Amino acid sequence: MKQRKLSSKAYDWAIRLQAGDIRELELDEYLDWVESNPQEAEGVEELGSLWEELAFAEVDPPLSLQGHTAYRPHVFFGVIEMIRMLFTPSSVVALLTIFTIASISTFFLIEDESGVVYQTARAEMTTVNLADGSTAHMNVLSKIRVSFSDNERHIILDEGEVSFDVFPDSNRPFIVSIDDSEVYALGTEFNVKLNQERALSVILVEGRIRVSTNLNGEQGVVTEILSEPGEQAQILPVFLNPRGRSQLLQTSIDVSIKEIATALAWRQEQLIFEGQTLADAILEINRHTTHTIRLLDPSIGQDMRVYGVFNSGDWEGFISGIELSYPLRGERVRSDVTILRSISRN
Repeated sequence: MKQRKLSSKAYDWAIRLQAGDIRELELDEYLDWVESNPQEAEGVEELGSLWEELAFAEVDPPLSLQGHTAYRPHVFFGVIEMIRMLFTPSSVVALLTIFTIASISTFFLIEDESGVVYQTARAEMTTVNLADGSTAHMNVLSKIRVSFSDNERHIILDEGEVSFDVFPDSNRPFIVSIDDSEVYALGTEFNVKLNQERALSVILVEGRIRVSTNLNGEQGVVTEILSEPGEQAQILPVFLNPRGRSQLLQTSIDVSIKEIATALAWRQEQLIFEGQTLADAILEINRHTTHTIRLLDPSIGQDMRVYGVFNSGDWEGFISGIELSYPLRGERVRSDVTILRSISRN
């Protein structure tokens, strides 16, 4: 295999692809770049293939990571020589950046005054064994910051979805903070999900938890106790846009009953759709696989509803189900991109 010299733009796309960091609105830009730069696009695909081939290599960690509870043997520490063989010397720094970004999601990123940070990437879930004996099951594209002291166990959920199984400790409450809200538990199991609009959903699986949110205005802090399995507390921010600025008016806690098996289906690597719009279903599928599905005509995404159970990484099965249900056809435009386009039915 000959050595390649790629542009900084090619490395930028490679980094974002490996990190799962291409958003839906950026997809057109990526496809246009591929069409205009076919040779560099081949180099980007070659980097992706190299990563897949090396993904399961087991190598010795550096001394700084040995014994860390979240460490898993990873390819990053064994690829430097192969990088030097396949790419020009000026490429090594950029490639190491790619492997660093792709590697950090399965063990801690950094440890500072805010605690230890854990993060998962697109199409990646993991289970973190916390120092107190609790476990955190992390869904795709999730991030938590963990800080334990003698008085409390504190976790900040920055994004995504995490299911906690809390080890009982009456002397140290287990607190999960999300923006201006928090979940307080001693020993219990619950699921916390934060969507892109910063709406929060907390579902009790077992035990008892207290959910609080700090409302703006005169209402102050509002609290709800969840004590029945399947009880769900939803905190929905309400925004106003005066003169183009987003201002939080208030939040509220709505308590209802949720089917636990449905809510935690992601832990079994399943996605259950119960009437979500096609656009929302595609967004969720895209989060759980490195293959990207997009609608050629985005306007139809709100009119069609999706029902069914899909394996989270089975984007091909999802497309087959959509083709059977609606006058749409999947068309593979790149190895990692499929377009859904409308077709006429006689």
